[in-house]
Amino acid sequence: MCGPYGPHLATHSVVGEAVVPNTVLAELAARAGDEKDCTAVGELVVDTPLVLPRTGALHLRIRVGEPDATGRRLLTVQT
Repeated sequence: MCGPYGPHLATHSVVGEAVVPNTVLAELAARAGDEKDCTAVGELVVDTPLVLPRTGALHLRIRVGEPDATGRRLLTVQT
């Protein structure tokens, strides 16, 4: 992900910093799940807003864990 971001992110800010909207994180989760034949995102918990840099790019690492006893998988997003 890289900037400049344009007016569509102007409303997505925390303490004056542009952040990735949770809907984008949900889309990333769904796409990563597709790669592991997962058909749904059961729950999305955002511990910390994902702040976009003012210049340059934001590199993400998205990991989908192994299924637990119920078949659910943990997904993590790291910068």
